[in-house]
Amino acid sequence: MNTSHKKRKKAERPLLESEEFYRELANSITDVFFAMDEKLRYTYWNRASEKLTGISAKDTIGKYLYDLFPHTPHTRNAEKIYRKVLKTQRPHTFVNEYQIKGKNLFFEISAYPTKHGLSVFVKDITERKQMKQVLLNSEREKSAILNAMSELVAYQDTNHNIIWTNKAAAQSVNENAENLQGRKCYEIWAGKENECEICPVAEAIKTEKMQQEEITTPDGRTWSIRGYPVKNKTGNIIGVIEVTLNITERKQIEESLGKERDLLNVLMNNVLDFIYFKDIKSRFIRVNKALAQKFNIINPGQAVGKTDFDFFTEEHARQAFEDEQKIIQTGHPVVDLEEKETWPDRQETWVSTTKMPMRDETGNIVGTFGISRDITERKRAEYKYGLIIKTTLDGFWINDSKGRFLEVNESYCSMIGYTREELLTMSITDIEALEKPDETAQRIKKIIKQGHDRFETQHRRKDSKIIDVEISINYVPMERQYFVFVRNITDRKLAEEQIQNDLHEKEILIRELYHRTKNNMQVISSMLKLKARYIRNKEVTATFKEIDNKILTMALVHQKLYESRDLSHINLKEYINDLVSLIKQSQIISSKKLTFLTEGEDVNVLIDTAIPLGIAINELVTNSLKYGFPGNRKGEIKIHLQLTEKKELVIDVSDNGVGLSKDFEIQKDVHLGLKMVTDLIEHQLQGKISFKSKQGLQWQILLKKELNKPRI
Repeated sequence: MNTSHKKRKKAERPLLESEEFYRELANSITDVFFAMDEKLRYTYWNRASEKLTGISAKDTIGKYLYDLFPHTPHTRNAEKIYRKVLKTQRPHTFVNEYQIKGKNLFFEISAYPTKHGLSVFVKDITERKQMKQVLLNSEREKSAILNAMSELVAYQDTNHNIIWTNKAAAQSVNENAENLQGRKCYEIWAGKENECEICPVAEAIKTEKMQQEEITTPDGRTWSIRGYPVKNKTGNIIGVIEVTLNITERKQIEESLGKERDLLNVLMNNVLDFIYFKDIKSRFIRVNKALAQKFNIINPGQAVGKTDFDFFTEEHARQAFEDEQKIIQTGHPVVDLEEKETWPDRQETWVSTTKMPMRDETGNIVGTFGISRDITERKRAEYKYGLIIKTTLDGFWINDSKGRFLEVNESYCSMIGYTREELLTMSITDIEALEKPDETAQRIKKIIKQGHDRFETQHRRKDSKIIDVEISINYVPMERQYFVFVRNITDRKLAEEQIQNDLHEKEILIRELYHRTKNNMQVISSMLKLKARYIRNKEVTATFKEIDNKILTMALVHQKLYESRDLSHINLKEYINDLVSLIKQSQIISSKKLTFLTEGEDVNVLIDTAIPLGIAINELVTNSLKYGFPGNRKGEIKIHLQLTEKKELVIDVSDNGVGLSKDFEIQKDVHLGLKMVTDLIEHQLQGKISFKSKQGLQWQILLKKELNKPRI
């Protein structure tokens, strides 16, 4: 028994020694190693496992997988693989992630089937995993950066074969990057079978330095191409990186900027205003040609670096410098500043200046620029204008759009009795004495519409006296102001009133004269008629009657003038109508036998034209009554008035009676009284008279345009 036990002990000793050896061996390796039985209970746990997990071997032996580790996807994945190895009896290696001591660790796990379960080797690959991730991220970032670039990037070998391209390069030819690999660059982008004549890539290979060229393709686009040589560790060129940028738009912008620069140069060289740019210290960095001439220098470049102190007096230059420094400090411009320039020779000129802050692309103020316009002549004109306004006897003022006084001269102050200071606190309504406010408002609208007006009104002086004034006003739209001249016409209005009174008295006297003349002629007519009653001689009676008709003709003129508003002129058409009525009454003409017609234009003539013309027409109409319609012959007598374009008066006196004989001559006939008619028309009135005898008799009287001028 003892012998058997001893033999067994002796036989177990090598086995125990062997297990101890392997246990020490397992504990000495740096990788994690543990063993599990068929139920996935831990049977061995080496020191590396203890160190990694912080769990001692005695706390693991006999424990199940989930007794040590939580139920996570990674733990369940490991359990699944372990059971697969137990089932298939084939080893399996996999990567798993565990959170140990608050850190995420990655392990490469190899599970091997054993006689009693599993042997598991675990290698910590966290650092390797992290490095791989870093490299992967770096590659992704590099690819993302290259693919995000607008430039076309292509990596090619020394034979121009494409190895890699970014997204922009592939899209430029509507291809995928993979489809470009192995193809020649000049085939892809230039469409050629051979290398391009100008190729910065080929030059980079030859010179081993970066090369750059600008190339315009047949489609009109311009490209900037750069070739960067790529060398290996031994310094040999193994390829070239080609970077291509479409610079068509930039070229167009440069061309546009060039045109703008040319336009600016044209402006700077031809504009008459003074243009200048200054730096932060108020030194000139550019001036235009006009200012250079003002500075008496030939080339505008001669002003660069200089200041106003080099061209003006100390006083003027100092003020300009302070203004510009204030603009630089505050950023506030100076607009339309009128300033006097004093030159070293003491000459004085005036300019209207606008100065602005000059900023760079980031908005920082780096200087100033300005435009100055020479207004010396305007200032001189304003001075002369001021002297004229100051010395004129007429009043003058300037009003704003609300009628308030902005400026007023001394003449108007004297005229109205207010001081200048008082008037500058007043408006038009304070001195207007005739127009109501609504009437003034309507007048202002009219002035704004037509730009000017001239009218008469009344103003109230400070002492409440009313004066008559004549206003001449002009509206200036740009200033929205009214420039007004005022003339005192009180004395003139009084004189006009006196003249009107005198004229009224004269009119009364003239009317009375016409009335008395008419009455006297009617008295003479009555005396002739009374005397004719006692005369038995028919010829003498006829003569008395003719004289009476002529007297009544003249009396009719005075009657018409007496009744007219115009005491100098008479309406000829109305006068002839009344004259015909008078003739019909004196001759006792039946309206059934003869008709009379007066037609044509209304013409006004003077009395010394109307009287002889009326006597002549009376004679012609009377002759037609006596000789044109013998027996009971019926007919018509017509008088027509016409004023020609030459302002000549044409009077036609016609009838449709028997007319005159073919051998009739005015100068030889003494029975019709036509010799008197001719004398009246041709000599007294300086006109012409003619006749036609066809289907009756027509007389035509032509009087020149001077018929309205009084004759002596």
